[in-house]
Amino acid sequence: MVKMQDFKRLFAAALGHKEEKSTEAPLSGLDEAAITALIAAFGGHDNIVSFDACLTRLRVKVNALQQVDSEALQGLGAIGVIIIGDEVQAIFGKRSDNLRRELGQWFELHEPEQH
Repeated sequence: MVKMQDFKRLFAAALGHKEEKSTEAPLSGLDEAAITALIAAFGGHDNIVSFDACLTRLRVKVNALQQVDSEALQGLGAIGVIIIGDEVQAIFGKRSDNLRRELGQWFELHEPEQH
């Protein structure tokens, strides 16, 4: 699903309208502490190489698997944690894509490089 404001912003340029400025807070769905706790559970921002999500899983490629805290991920709402190679798949259900988006926003605000 696409938020209505994202839909409007996407098609505003095509229709020749000025783009509306977003009034949304930088970390809209979760607070800074929750995202920071999620990053810490994956071993910290330096341990995260990249991340993505599918329908039910937040997929995070990490440098060092031993720094990942599976219990902390479950404490944050993951119903399971699967490790395949150097990728950690935390099963957050329908929240996974929102978490990916929130992580992306956090990294945009805190690091110049893209994850």
